[in-house]
Amino acid sequence: MRKRWLAAMLGSLLLVTPASAENQLRFTKPIEFAPLETEELVAAQLDSDIYAATRAGYPDLRVLKGSEEEAAFLVRKTTTKVGRKVKQVWTAEDISLHPLDDGGLEITFRIDLEKHPEQPQGIRLITPLRNFEHRVRIESSADGKIWQPLVEDGLIFDYSQFMDVRNLSIELPTSQGKERSWIRITIENVTQEQQSQLLELSRNLSGDEETSRTERQTIKRQPFRIDRIELWHDEMRLDTVRNKRVVYPLTVERIEQDSEAHETLVYLKSRREPLTRLTLDTADRNFSRSARVEVRRDISEKESWQAIGTANLTHLDFRSLKRKSLSINFPEHRETEYRLVIENRDSPPLGVKNVTARGNAYEVVFLAAPKVDYRLAYDSKTLDPPNFDTVALSASLKEGFAPVDATLGEAVESDVAPEPGEPLLKRILNDGPVLTAIIAVLVVLLAVGLYRATRNLDGVGEP
Repeated sequence: MRKRWLAAMLGSLLLVTPASAENQLRFTKPIEFAPLETEELVAAQLDSDIYAATRAGYPDLRVLKGSEEEAAFLVRKTTTKVGRKVKQVWTAEDISLHPLDDGGLEITFRIDLEKHPEQPQGIRLITPLRNFEHRVRIESSADGKIWQPLVEDGLIFDYSQFMDVRNLSIELPTSQGKERSWIRITIENVTQEQQSQLLELSRNLSGDEETSRTERQTIKRQPFRIDRIELWHDEMRLDTVRNKRVVYPLTVERIEQDSEAHETLVYLKSRREPLTRLTLDTADRNFSRSARVEVRRDISEKESWQAIGTANLTHLDFRSLKRKSLSINFPEHRETEYRLVIENRDSPPLGVKNVTARGNAYEVVFLAAPKVDYRLAYDSKTLDPPNFDTVALSASLKEGFAPVDATLGEAVESDVAPEPGEPLLKRILNDGPVLTAIIAVLVVLLAVGLYRATRNLDGVGEP
């Protein structure tokens, strides 16, 4: 009898206690996508609202279909195919040479457009020689008769006697209009005089005294030898899959100057998006400063900051010197507070205009049926992660099936989910109508139990 009474009491509690995952999640967003004719994979990218409300690892995330039924899903990083340039190189054939009266050399060849339909983006003159400098003119033609200039004043050189600096390539401008199948290269002064690095010294002596001295330096005439001529064009291939990086909002809360440490402290606020990079925006130029990104770590009620990424922030802009690197990369973090620390040493602080953030993107992927509405529910401080059978999802994605893109609608707050940080049982007990209903049920059960106990006692001792 006691067991039945306890079961009845528990049953009454279940009647007033939300049991579904949806009722434990504070927000829902409709998942919107084009109408389906058959079952399809659907992917919806998470947004800042969800990052701000969910816990690490997304245990408080559910895909709901229909009224309250849960659907199996996966959370994965969003990927994208990015292009990479692959240099396609080929060697010029059927070359004709024509020495010029002024000491130059004219080289002419034709490009087989059937074999190489792409117009060349550059020419490279392969030579084994060292220590030279030659001016180069390049022209193109459609018929080998009417020539149009491509490069008027190109330069190839090798300065090995001074430094390991060498350039044998000349980039070509993008051709406009009709394809050019003929190329003519004119090299100035192909037989170059080079002064020997050895000096011949002759001295005449009379006894121990030098009576005369003669210095002679050898001048070497070096023809410019070309082993072959290479042409190339860059081919773009979309075959590299990388994590998709997106821009996330970031707020500069305040900027402080630490005069003792000679540091600029930039305090930043985010909505717990999965960040991987911060980029400084400043109008200052010609600087290179060590910098680091930190996150707050509260240890023994004492504020402390932990570095998660370091880099040199550089912006050089003087004459031909152009170099700019103002980003700091770090492992993915989901924090509400970041701090950018810039080391100034004895230099003036940089003027920080803004700090931008980039990071990974995540999406939920699930199998959607036609004519069924789906919602994404999220935000619970106590809900455990789900344990769905996701083999079909994983296998489909591995086979390369592309999901249908979906978007998330406006958030709707649940009427029954607990407030953030408030246990579900505590909310129920603090809810007046719910607590009154529980007490009423318990009173009825207690009265029934007492009535049955009295009947049993009255029956004791009867024959």
